[in-house]
This record gives sequence, C-alpha cells and structure tokens, in this order.
Amino acid sequence: MSGSLSVSVVCLLSFGTVIAQVVPVAAIAAVVAVLALLPTIGWLLSGVLLRQIRVNMSGSHDVRLLAYAAVLVIPAAGAWLLIPSRSWDIASPVVVLVGVCVGGCMYAADRWLWRIAAGRPSIDRVYSISEAIARLAVVPSEELLYRGLPVLIFPTVAVSDQALNFASTVGGSDPAHNLASTVAVFDPAHNLGYTGGYILLSALCFGIAHAYAGRHEVVFKTWNGCVYAIGYLLTGSIAVPIALHAGYNLASIAGVGIRRS
Repeated sequence: MSGSLSVSVVCLLSFGTVIAQVVPVAAIAAVVAVLALLPTIGWLLSGVLLRQIRVNMSGSHDVRLLAYAAVLVIPAAGAWLLIPSRSWDIASPVVVLVGVCVGGCMYAADRWLWRIAAGRPSIDRVYSISEAIARLAVVPSEELLYRGLPVLIFPTVAVSDQALNFASTVGGSDPAHNLASTVAVFDPAHNLGYTGGYILLSALCFGIAHAYAGRHEVVFKTWNGCVYAIGYLLTGSIAVPIALHAGYNLASIAGVGIRRS
C-alpha cells in the first residue's frame, strides 16, 4: 500500500513538472489544487494508513495527527527530488537561529493583529504532547511542498549562487555584497513578474489549505507564506522557511501550553 502510494505520488509530481513546460496554466491549476487540498488529502490518507496497519481510530485523534505527519513525508520526498539541488544546501546556524526567532515574532504579531481585529484575545486550545509533536513534524514536509514545488512552475525564479553564499557565510568577508546580490532576485528588469507569481502562488495555497481553521487563519497563513517564500528566495536554502515555520509553531505551542494528560 505505502509503496504503491509513494510511486503514485512521485509519478504525479513528475508528470506535473512535464506539464509545466508544455501547458503552464494546467500545471498551475494542478499544483494549486493539490496544495490547497493537501490537509484534506493527507487526513484521508492518514485514515487509510491506520486502517492498513490495523490501528483502532476510535478516540485516537492524537494518533491520527501523527499518522497525518507521516503521510506528508511521502509527497515531500517527491518534492525533495524535484526541486533544485542547490536548495538542499543548509544555511548557517546564525541564519537558521534568526529564522526561528523571526518566526516566533510572527506568531506574536498574529495574536496582536487578531486582538485588534476581533477586539478580544484569541482563544487557543491547549495541545496534547502528540499534537505538539505533529505540529513540528509536519513543518519540513509542508515547506518542501508549499515553497519547493511552486519553483517548478516558475523556473526563472532561480535561487542564485550569490544567495546561497549569503545564506552560508553570514558574517564572512563581505556579507553586505552578498545581500545586495540576493536583492537582484526582485530586479524589475529581470524576473519580478515570475518572482511575484511564485510568492503569491506559494502563499495563497498555504493560506487556502488552512481554511478548515477559519477565514482569519487563511489571512494569517497567507501572509506567513509570503514571508516564508521570500526567506527561501533571499537565502536559497529551504532550511530558512523551515526555520521560520518551526519558530512560528514553537511559539504557538509555548503560547498555549501542553496538556500533560
């Protein structure tokens, strides 16, 4: 079952890449549909997985969440194989740490904006230990899918060697020059349209995928997705949006606490 599912997902992603070169509109529609419906698809597949391994799902919401995180690894592995190999380069510890801190600040900003818009503090449910683990476990998979796959549709949004150099050598001989080089990604004379399209596609899919949590979460996750996508473009390392996203989720877990029973 899982082997057939893995082959099917990888074949689907590969097919989508081929279509992107021939029928861009169809490719965009296919990727948008898959990414926007990813939580629903993943949740259904998690139920299939648990039934296959004969786990009783009655009253096992936490187990279902962990199974969902496990299921997402399969399409994420396909995305890992398809995205530009230079994206696999790991950013320096300084960049990753800054990313985690910025992600935490983004969560604080979201709570502050919610208080202003709704006129009251947000009410978040306390997480179980399994829920907290699942929220962190899905981060790498979600970033590979929501930030990695859209790059295949916009091939001219190439992450430059200068950007990767900046990501890996912050504090080096000339970081200011490296940063200036990464800003060229947004140069209107080159590929601003493609860059904007990539950011919007990545962010909107991420936002729509959280529609199950309410309209306000669609708005929050869309702007969160914009920041994650820009972080990926500026540094060239998929580790940076993963760090931003992980920082956000860590802050949310710390903010509401963990239920011990």
